[in-house]
Amino acid sequence: MLNVRVIRTGRNKRSTERVRINPPPSLKSKHGYTVRNENLRSLGFRSYGEYIHSQMWKLIRGLAFEANGTKCVSCNSKATQIHHASYDLKTLAGSDVTHLHPVCGKCHEAAEIVDGDKTHHKAANTALGVQGLSEGQQRRQTNKLERSAMKYGRKKLRKNKTQPK
Repeated sequence: MLNVRVIRTGRNKRSTERVRINPPPSLKSKHGYTVRNENLRSLGFRSYGEYIHSQMWKLIRGLAFEANGTKCVSCNSKATQIHHASYDLKTLAGSDVTHLHPVCGKCHEAAEIVDGDKTHHKAANTALGVQGLSEGQQRRQTNKLERSAMKYGRKKLRKNKTQPK
C-alpha cells in the first residue's frame, strides 16, 4: 500500500494542492544512509547532525578544503560546504579525504534536495559529477577495518602479556 500525502500551498480557497506518493518503508532503502549511520555510531556519534557540529568534523572539513581546493566541483564558484560522496569509515574518520568534495551551498542543495525530499546519496553524487563507494564497498571496508582493529588489539594484548614486569 502506498502512503499518499496531500500538501496545500497557500491559505486561501484557491490554494493549490500537490500529492506526494511515498513508497512503503519496505521498498525504501533509507536513501542509502544506513551504512553512514552505522559508521557514525561506531565513531561514537548518535546522529549525523552531532557529527557535523563536532570539532572532529571541523578539522576534517579543513583538511578536505586543503586537499581538494575551495572551488565548487559543479559550478566552479567559491565552495562553502563539503559533500560526502561516500560514507565509509575512513572518510567519516578523516583518514581519507578523497571522497569529500568542495561545493557551494546552491549546488549542494540542488543535488541533495529534490521536490522537498532528500535524495539518495548516489543521485546527489551523479548530480554533482562525483563518485563515491557503493554501499557494499563501504560495508566491506568497514568490516575489514573492524577485523584489523580486533587483530591489532589481540597482538597488543599478547605483547603486553609477554613483557616482563
